[in-house]
Parts: sequence; structure tokens; C-alpha cells
Amino acid sequence: FEPFFTTKGTTLGLGLGLSVAWGIIDRHHGQVDVTSAVGQGTAFDVRLPLAKPCPETEASLKRANALNGLRVLVVEDEQLVANGLAGLLAAIGAAVDIAPDAAHAIDWLSAHACRCDVILSDHGMAGMTGIELLKHIRELYPHIRRVLISGWGTNLPGIGKVDSAEMILSKPVRIEDLAAALRKFARNG
Repeated sequence: FEPFFTTKGTTLGLGLGLSVAWGIIDRHHGQVDVTSAVGQGTAFDVRLPLAKPCPETEASLKRANALNGLRVLVVEDEQLVANGLAGLLAAIGAAVDIAPDAAHAIDWLSAHACRCDVILSDHGMAGMTGIELLKHIRELYPHIRRVLISGWGTNLPGIGKVDSAEMILSKPVRIEDLAAALRKFARNG
């Protein structure tokens, strides 16, 4: 962990990696232990204390928790993003289902449209885009509210009209912005 110590030679490293890692762990009041054997490899055991909840975050979540069971279908082809959005929405009071693409969303809605208040769809998906999906939803299920999330924001490439989306949110979307947008559609809100 000593700075500028390396066994790689001078062209492969400066000997700062472990010292920087140790510094970060130490600043967070953690500990790191190392076990190493030639030809066997090296293992690092990092222990960090549990984080204390941030009062600002808790207060923000409580204020945002006004979705009152709003039923949201998240349509997102990146599973990590879909799960993250679903977790955020559930934390602020929504009931959430996930579809990995437009085709699955259409299938889900054919059986469950009565259980959906809002579609929150990514735009850039293989097959049918988010705007195309929202146009389809508007025609078949006009009672379902439509929100598009996009890394392009409102400047969607090659798209003329975006009126099938009632709202467009830019990725990455903050929990406060997401809650404020969806709160407009919440029942009893």
C-alpha cells in the first residue's frame, strides 16, 4: 500500500493504485486486508461501515412519496436501468411492472391495460421505438398516460412529431424530477 511501490516495472505502473484505494477506504473509516501467495493470487478484504441515511434524501423521498399507488409500466430494454427505475418508483409509492421492449409491453397491456395508469418508456429500443409505442398506446388505450424517457431529451433523431408522449424526461432522470412528473398523474393527487 506504500505509494510509488510497484513490482510491475516502471513502464507498467506508478505504484499508486493500492495507496489510492487504501486512502479512499481509510477516509470512509474502513479497513482493507490483503492475503497473497505467489502463483495463487491475491485477495483483498474490504470492510466499510454501514452508511447512515442522509436526512435530505429521506425528506426528499417522503415529499415525493405522493404517487399513491400509481400503476406504472416501465418499458426499458436495459435491465439494469429498468430495475433502477422500478426501484425508484416503488420507493416513492408506485406499483410497477416492467417490460423489456415494446412488443412485451403490447402483450402485457393486452391482458392488463386496466392495471396501468402510466407508461414510462425508453425511446431508443430495438424494433419499435418509444415514440412508436406511445402512439400505439394512445390509439388503443387513451386512458393510459404516456411518458417518454430518452438520452436525447426532446431532440429525438429523425422524429418529427412527438405528441404521442405527454411528457419527455431526459436520461439520466433524477428521482425528484421523476416523482414531480408522475405526481401529475397520481390518483388522489
